[in-house]
Amino acid sequence: MAGRISKSSFSRVSDEAYGSSWNGVANIAPSKNAVYDKIESLGGGSDDTLKVAIIGDSFSQPTFFRDTWSSQFEKLCNEMGLPVTVENYAVCGATFDEALNDHTVHESGTRSQVEQVIAHGADFIFVMLGINDAILVGGKTASEIIDDAEDVYDALHAGLPDA
Repeated sequence: MAGRISKSSFSRVSDEAYGSSWNGVANIAPSKNAVYDKIESLGGGSDDTLKVAIIGDSFSQPTFFRDTWSSQFEKLCNEMGLPVTVENYAVCGATFDEALNDHTVHESGTRSQVEQVIAHGADFIFVMLGINDAILVGGKTASEIIDDAEDVYDALHAGLPDA
């Protein structure tokens, strides 16, 4: 595979940082090499394309006025010869609970972000949520927010166990 990336390029982030926890959230977060390992599993010269899905808030939501990190990720992977497509389901202002339970009409219908990802399938999922939970707690305790996060991860794992 042309332009392969090595695991050493991911080593700038310490394992210790990933081993720490924010009230237990580390138990549900992937290792720092999860993206690399999934891409590597495609094998050299594979025609398979890794389907990446993103659920999140305004940090990840695509707009007409800026180039998001998600589009940059897809472009970089493809420039490096890594076959990746990215579907972005992020919605401005989303919380963990809304990503799982909000059925407001969005561009792709009335499914929640989690339901959309499961319906369309994905090999790898970026969950870029939490800031709105932290700053717009809405009366929820930290424990309730963690429960919401775990509910999102549980639903994604149940719907796409190999992602």
